[in-house]
Amino acid sequence: MRRSYLCLFFLVLAATQVNFTRLKAQNNARALQRIEALKIAYISQRLNLTPEEAEKFWPIYNQYEQEMNAARQQHRQQQLNAQHLASATDAQVNEALNDELAYEQQLVDIRKKYRQQFERVLPPRKVALLFVAEREFTNQLINQLKERQQRRRLQQKP
Repeated sequence: MRRSYLCLFFLVLAATQVNFTRLKAQNNARALQRIEALKIAYISQRLNLTPEEAEKFWPIYNQYEQEMNAARQQHRQQQLNAQHLASATDAQVNEALNDELAYEQQLVDIRKKYRQQFERVLPPRKVALLFVAEREFTNQLINQLKERQQRRRLQQKP
């Protein structure tokens, strides 16, 4: 009898954990969708795209974003973090440094490739403004996250 209660307890606990993880993933997905929508709106506003430009630009930009995100995701999986750095051998550290430089070069190569494609549908000024707008949006997002973290810390202090 006691064993069955214990099994039931762990079963409920496991189900709760699965649901919590699923809800957290859904919330993260919604947050990412909101951020992506804000980014699209920001870029559209900053570039002041004509309807013709927008029609040609967004499919190319979506491909560009997919390639950049794939490179970032691959990099995150390979990245040697600071905790592992202390116990890594010199060969592992050198390999991590080479991987980091290769990753940065990969991002530059993607930007160069898509710069040419963007210039087929946008004037050079708008292409330059695109890269500026992306950087501005990222910086604003980071600053907002920092402000939220600071507000939370202040709210948690007694």
